[in-house]
This record gives sequence, structure tokens and C-alpha cells, in this order.
Amino acid sequence: MRHLQELIYKLSPTEKRYIISRIKENKKNKKLSELFEVYINQKKNGFDKDLKESIKVSQVGVYENRLYNSILDILCDYHESRMVETELKKEVAKVKVLFNKGMFDACDKKLRSTYQKAKAAFLEKLQLEILEIKAELFKEKGKFLDLSSRELETVYQEQQEVLASYSNHINLKYNTLNFLLISRNKLGKEFVQFEDKFDNLINSYENSKEFKINIKRKIFVASLKAMFLYNVGKFEDSRDEYFKIVSLIESNKKYENYFESEYFTALNNLLILSSANKDAKQIDETVKKIVKKFGNRELYKRDFIQTTILYQLGAYFELRDIPKIEKMVPEIEETVKKYEREINWVNYDLFCFNLSVYYFIKENLNKSNQWITKLINNNSKNQEKIKSNNFYYAQLFKLFILIESKNEESLEWVLPRTKRILNKIRKPDKFDKILIELAENYNESEEKSLMTKYLKKLKSVKDEVPVAQSYFDFILWLETKIAGKNFEKSYHL
Repeated sequence: MRHLQELIYKLSPTEKRYIISRIKENKKNKKLSELFEVYINQKKNGFDKDLKESIKVSQVGVYENRLYNSILDILCDYHESRMVETELKKEVAKVKVLFNKGMFDACDKKLRSTYQKAKAAFLEKLQLEILEIKAELFKEKGKFLDLSSRELETVYQEQQEVLASYSNHINLKYNTLNFLLISRNKLGKEFVQFEDKFDNLINSYENSKEFKINIKRKIFVASLKAMFLYNVGKFEDSRDEYFKIVSLIESNKKYENYFESEYFTALNNLLILSSANKDAKQIDETVKKIVKKFGNRELYKRDFIQTTILYQLGAYFELRDIPKIEKMVPEIEETVKKYEREINWVNYDLFCFNLSVYYFIKENLNKSNQWITKLINNNSKNQEKIKSNNFYYAQLFKLFILIESKNEESLEWVLPRTKRILNKIRKPDKFDKILIELAENYNESEEKSLMTKYLKKLKSVKDEVPVAQSYFDFILWLETKIAGKNFEKSYHL
């Protein structure tokens, strides 16, 4: 069916997610759900074997027609607010026609119902337009002494209220965009200025009438607060806002599908903030919710892989829970290889780095080297990628894989090139310089004394919160080497 194919092709990712979730609400729609996913994933016109088994060839046309009509019905619901606005604009146009014909009583009746609908849909712009017409109507009727000036004053007051509400909303949207631009471009001075007025901005908005009854705006404000608080380092407060978003959506089941992208984002941000807080119970609860709602959803597969699985892996590294990481690794390796081109390069690099660290801990140094080399090779020809922290610390970590392997010959050959690359990217900090110096002076026969010497140096600059430590615990590794202990057991403790 050509129209069905064309319609599905023109759907946005968010629309696709909403449609599939609505279709799956009814278990009787299993075949429609399968047909829809086949259309999304097909490269040409062919159907996969599984679908041929579940839908007879003679029935495909019937199911295509059912799917086409179902999609249109669901899209109508999805875009209801926009459709309401379109219908109300038509009604306003009709009012203008009646006004120009001098049919003021007919105008008044139609305006009242149209205004109430616009108010219920939070369409402030349309409300202002209707009130403007209402004011003109009252002026005209006033000429014939049908309406007092007091009632006209009431219209003006209502105009001011709607205008204040609309202005407040536009102001918040402008500041949201401004905040995102400032934080993305790391404009320190502007960020401080924005921080100074942020509380007043949010408080004035939260005290407005429309905020108290509009869940969409509550979620919007909570998202903005969560992002802002995260950027200023108030992680606990940021986590509270994401909890608020999750709670709002979960307590309003009818909105769960409409706000599912916000729900997915909030849960994943909760996951990363809970891992920073080392809250094992919250991490497990959040992962269960994400997996249950989105784990088997075709339309969320890419985001689930490069966001949820990556954050979950990072969370278990924060907790140093090697058994849980061990369970994840085989599936992660398979997934990363299979979806390599679909995962964005930053997240792909983090997968490679984490896998390399895991195999280092497990003393499988060949595989550790393979994954870190994959990261380095994947970035070395791209000017943007070689400036990233992932690439920088991958170069540094590779030196220590060679030290752990006792491969002094390769270390001697790789070291000059690594130093040249690191200096080209940026000037190494004190912590990094000590690590490079250790690699330069490494000698297996003097290993213990060298490591003791450089461990003291590293601890002397540890208070500066070295970035290298967030990638790999160099200090713990040196301590276990000096004490002759097993690194995996020490790491897990």
C-alpha cells in the first residue's frame, strides 16, 4: 500500500514511538505492531519471513488498511493540541465574518465558547486575539447602549492577565534556550549572570495559575531546573527534579505514552546521578524501570544501547561491582560490534574504554589492548575526535597496559609518539606528567622502588581532582603492585 509506506516514511521518531506504544496497548493488535515495525525497518518493499508466517499473503492488504487508519487515528490524538488550535482559529475567522456583517449577538455567543476552549488548551496567543475582538465588539455594542463601560473594563483586565501569563511563558522559553547555549559553549561569565536570576525566573513561573494545572509545563520546568542544577554541581537537587518528573508521569497513566521520551530521558539521568551518588538500590530500581518500558522497543533500541547500557556499565564501575560488569560484558561486546555505525562516536569510545579497563582488571591484557587500540584507531584521523578526553586518556592508558604486560620494548617504541600526541592535544596536567614520567623511567628490575616513588608524587597532587583517575584508578593499581596484592580483589573491595 503506497500511501501507508509514504505515511510511515514521513513520521518523526517521536511519532513512531508514540504510535508503536499505542498499538501495543491492545494485545489484539500484535499483527499490526509487527507489520508497523517491518515497515519501519525494511530497506525495500519485502517483508521478513516471520511476518509471512503470522499474516497470510491474502490478508496483508486488509492489515495494511487497518494499520493505515490506526496510524491516522493515533496521530490525531498525538497532535490534538495543534488540531484544537487549527479548529479554534477557524472559529475566530467565522467570528470576524459575523463582526464585519454587524451580527454582534451571534459574535458574542460564538466568542464565549471559543474563548473557553482556547483557555482550556493554554493557547494564550489565541486568547489574546479573541479578547481583542471581544473588546472591539463591546465598543461597537456600546454605541447602541447595549453594554456598559464596566464590562469593557473587565475584558481589558482579562487581557492583561493573559498577556502576563503569555509573557511569562515566552520569557521562560527564551531563558531556557539562552541557558542551553551558555552551558553548551561553556561561557563562564554569562553562566554566572544567568545563575543570579534563575531562582526568580523559576519562582515567578511556578506561582502562575497555568503552571499549577498544566502537567506539560510542570515537566518542562522540572527538566530545566534539573539541567541547570546539574550544570552548577548541585547533583542531589538535580536528582530530586528528575524524581519529580518520573513521579509526575507515573502518577498520570494517561500521560505515560504522551510523555514517554521525557520519561526515558529522566530515568536515564536518574541512573547517571544515582551512580555518582553510589546508590546501588536506586541504580537497580531505575534500570528495571527502563528495561521494562523500553528494553524490547525497536524504536528505542539505538538510545537504549548508547544511553542506558552505557550508563548502567558506568554505574557498576562507580560501584566497583565486577560480578555485575562481568555479566554485562559478553552482550555489550556483541552489541557494540553489531551497532558500531549507529552508536555516536563519544559513546562508542566510552564503551571501548570501559571494556579495556574491565579486561585490564581481569588480567586479560591482550583484549584490554585490543579495545583501547580500537578506540585510538577510530579517532586518530579525525581532528575533532583527537581533541576529546577519551582519546587523550586512551593514549595514556595504553602505556600502562604495556607496563602491566612487562613489554618494555613496545613501551620504548610507543612512548615518544604518545608524548608528542598528548602535547599536541593540550598541555598535560601535573598528575598526567607524573604518569608519563613513570612510563619513561619504567624498568621491570626496579619496578617496586619506582612505583613507590611515583605513588608518593601522585598522592601529592591528588587533591587537584585529576581527570585521569575518573578513567582508571592509577593510585589503587600502584598500591596493589607495591603490596603484591591482586588488583581485581582490591578494586572490587
